[in-house]
Amino acid sequence: MFRIVRSAAMAVAVAAAFAVTPTAADAATAHAYRQACWDGSLQAAGHFGVVPDAHRAGQKLDVWTPIKNRDTIRRWAQYSLTIDAGGKWRTVPPTVWWRVDKGGWHQIHFTWHPGGKNFDPVWTTAQLGLGFFNPGQTRTLEISTSFVRNAHSGMYSGWEQFSTPWCTTAGGRLEQGSSVVAFYYDPSHPN
Repeated sequence: MFRIVRSAAMAVAVAAAFAVTPTAADAATAHAYRQACWDGSLQAAGHFGVVPDAHRAGQKLDVWTPIKNRDTIRRWAQYSLTIDAGGKWRTVPPTVWWRVDKGGWHQIHFTWHPGGKNFDPVWTTAQLGLGFFNPGQTRTLEISTSFVRNAHSGMYSGWEQFSTPWCTTAGGRLEQGSSVVAFYYDPSHPN
């Protein structure tokens, strides 16, 4: 799986673009965040074996990911998505929108990484602020994906990562939860 390291400062800057920011938490809460960093604290349900397929450009494919805060503190959650391009020939990313708990839709903007000798080319996102999760609370992330007419057919595999801005390691951001998602585009067999 792909693990793209981003600085905590960048994550906070991206989160600041949304109405509620992690900086709104008081100092005691921020201290608790730093003390409660562990892999699995943001538990996400996987989509193993579920691959929705589109047979025409613009057809929406919706996937829901329940995310649970398994910790005893209120936690600001971030989300990033990496999509495996599967080959350098795939130059047009899918169009992806996201929302949490039936809230407003936000379009995901991807950055292209051409890959190298030891890894596939990928599209990645910046850290997206999902909002606060109370202790034990489960919220639902919905992503809606579609393909443009000139997108290549085939499987588009994705890796969803969940984290909080205060949870970092020497190497960068600590992943606190993850999930996989995949979509298939095959316009040669229209519905």
